[in-house]
Amino acid sequence: MLKFLIIPSLSFSVFIMLFLPVVNAATIVVSIPPLASALKPLLSENDKIVVLLPANQSPHHFSLKPSHLIEIAKADLLISVGVGVDDWAGKAFANQQLRNKTPHIIFAQVEGVTLLSRSKKGGSHSHHHHAHNHGTANYDPHLWLDLDNIKALLETVSKTDLAVSKEKLANELKKLSQLDEENKRILEPVQQVAFLIEHPAFNYFEKKYQLNNVGSIELNESGTSLKHMMKLQQKIETENVRCIFKSAHTSSKKVATLLGSNNRAINIETLNPMGDESLVTAQVFSNLVQQYLRCLQ
Repeated sequence: MLKFLIIPSLSFSVFIMLFLPVVNAATIVVSIPPLASALKPLLSENDKIVVLLPANQSPHHFSLKPSHLIEIAKADLLISVGVGVDDWAGKAFANQQLRNKTPHIIFAQVEGVTLLSRSKKGGSHSHHHHAHNHGTANYDPHLWLDLDNIKALLETVSKTDLAVSKEKLANELKKLSQLDEENKRILEPVQQVAFLIEHPAFNYFEKKYQLNNVGSIELNESGTSLKHMMKLQQKIETENVRCIFKSAHTSSKKVATLLGSNNRAINIETLNPMGDESLVTAQVFSNLVQQYLRCLQ
């Protein structure tokens, strides 16, 4: 007589799982939100991204806490910018790399990345630099605001031990290239429109799309002198400024005082160079393009 062995469904499920390929989830620790936005399209649902800098907090007044060091110790990959904006992460990342040989990608040193040098006044010169391992202290740190730089970063990440799909990489690079061309088309009609900006953090974006930034307004928390106010009002008149971009922490009322008795309609728009870590890079750039277009039209 034949005897049949009946395997309970739960046991059978466990049996099947033993023969399934094991997916190793990776933990990537990045210093600031834009790096997370860049990486998301390459990762699987099992991977985890830890962003050290909290949303809406300035990187210039930030320091690591013990909880951050614990996250860094768990990382399979570390990514920092490396040109001033996240110096607070540099030493901790270097120590982790030394102790556990955890890979550390420094964005500013990635092959193919273009760096804009900055002037003493905070702006940037028109020449650029292709990074190898040169010093980066004199460069504008906001290099994630150039889609070509993001593409170079993704290509470097794909060469690490992370299980990055070649198909995902190719699709994202193609998507960013198409978006870049679309951004040029959308912003071309407003390239000559003059604007002022409070914080000169968007030089990569503005130079890429040949936008007419005529200066930064440099508002001080302690107040703006009458001389500086008059100088800005004169610039608004002589340059026919149509738009002023402010930082999130500055009120529109404070910016409006720059206009004085000016009767021309001048738009005011709020910009955040850190973007939104809940979005991917393509979404961040699409939103940024619409902000510029809305203010400059």
